[in-house]
Amino acid sequence: MNLKSFIMVKGRVHVIFGGMEYDRVVRPIISHFPSQKIIVFVSGGKEYPNLSSIALSFMERLKVLPVEIVIKELDMHSFNTIFENLIRHALEEFLFGNDKIYINISWAPRLAVAAAHTVACFINSRILEDILDGLKFGNIEIYYVKPERYLMPELISAMRAGNHSKVEKIFQEFEQSGSAYGMKEIVKVPSFALESLTILDIAIIETIAKHGKIDSIQSLTNSLRKEYDIRRSSVQYRVERLLEKKLIKAKKENKGISLYVTEAGQVYLLYYKTLISFKDKLKGSRKNRN
Repeated sequence: MNLKSFIMVKGRVHVIFGGMEYDRVVRPIISHFPSQKIIVFVSGGKEYPNLSSIALSFMERLKVLPVEIVIKELDMHSFNTIFENLIRHALEEFLFGNDKIYINISWAPRLAVAAAHTVACFINSRILEDILDGLKFGNIEIYYVKPERYLMPELISAMRAGNHSKVEKIFQEFEQSGSAYGMKEIVKVPSFALESLTILDIAIIETIAKHGKIDSIQSLTNSLRKEYDIRRSSVQYRVERLLEKKLIKAKKENKGISLYVTEAGQVYLLYYKTLISFKDKLKGSRKNRN
């Protein structure tokens, strides 16, 4: 691998889910996606200390690249944690003027893949971009690296056959390249356009989530009127749209119908709250500078 051919490109940032990988992490950065910064998310060491230690050892080797390296431990078994951190880091990079973020999911756990793809869909669709006081979103591109060879199956076969010399040879390759050797193909993962919501839509979801459930449109309207000058008919219309989008759901209970927030609605709400939190933090930093 020729590191001398690496060219740093400003405005581009790489996000990697670190694991037992090196080839599939470094090769695409050098050959296809040169960047000025690499953010590495690795699993926290409390639950799986051995895996975390091995992953960190591979990621430490990234420091041979002439770029800024940020390594952060995350709970890789929490969709919300990964989702929120990806959004925050993306917004920070857009604020710094970086407009392209690449996410390499070659070693990412399944929940991380789901979270990364969901974040890409939100950001690339410019969902609620207008609430961030002029901050313009960049784009997120997700890709997967298909290796030339997977080393783990070869290692297991050699161990079963009792071929100690081959085991040693494969293990040396593993220490050098990670669990897979080489880069055969880069597979780009498309994001899909999401329909944006109004602030009132978010307020409806947030109100229902706050109460756990809402037993009537009138009760929902009364709660919303504490902050909004709104008619019951307008709330009824927005609720029907949110039901169609499956962001809330209605259940028959006793003699009435109760409204609940769906899992998809919770993700929209988390996204909104993360944007608001970032906005508040940005206002605080600007105020301090002044």
